[in-house]
Amino acid sequence: MPAQDAAHVLSVDSSALPPHRFSEKAFQTLDSLSAEVIGEVIPNLENYSGRWHPNGFMVFQLGTNTDLGTLRLHIWPNSFREMSEKANADTIHDHAWHLSSKILAGVYRDELYDVSEVSSQISEEERAQQGLLRVFRVNYDPNLPDSLVTDGTFARPILREHRNVSSGGHHFIEAGV
Repeated sequence: MPAQDAAHVLSVDSSALPPHRFSEKAFQTLDSLSAEVIGEVIPNLENYSGRWHPNGFMVFQLGTNTDLGTLRLHIWPNSFREMSEKANADTIHDHAWHLSSKILAGVYRDELYDVSEVSSQISEEERAQQGLLRVFRVNYDPNLPDSLVTDGTFARPILREHRNVSSGGHHFIEAGV
C-alpha cells in the first residue's frame, strides 16, 4: 500500500457513510485489532513502512478496510517530534474523511474550532494583532516528502470544544471538522 495519505483518500470514501455508522463500525474494528497491534505490530515497527507527518507524529500504514479506508498507527512522541518548518505543535487542521481512533497508550487531546477564512490582503503585523492564523494544506507528492503549503489565506479560529480521551477510549472526528 502506498504510504501517502492521498492514496488513503482515494481508496475509500469514508465520508459516504453517515458519521454515526462510520464511527460505530470503526470502533468495533479498532477494538478487534488493538490486541494484535499492541502484541505484534508495535514490537516489530521496523517491519512496517513509517514516515513523519508534517504535523509532528509518526504514521505507520497497517492496511485497508474496504468500508473504512486506511488503517494506520499514529505515534505522538512526548519529546522529540519531527515537524515541517512551517508547522507548529498547535496546528489546526481538518480531514477530507471521517477519522476514528482507539487510544492505545497515554491521553489523546484535541480542540475543535470553528474557522472562518479572511482576506489575505493584510500585513503580517495586522495578522498577528488580530490573532489570525495562516492557512496551510498538506501537499502529497509520491516522489517527495509530505509538505505544508499556503496560498497566503488567513483564518480566524474560535474554540468550540476541548477533548481528552484516555488510554482504551475512542476518538472520532467527522469529515470536514
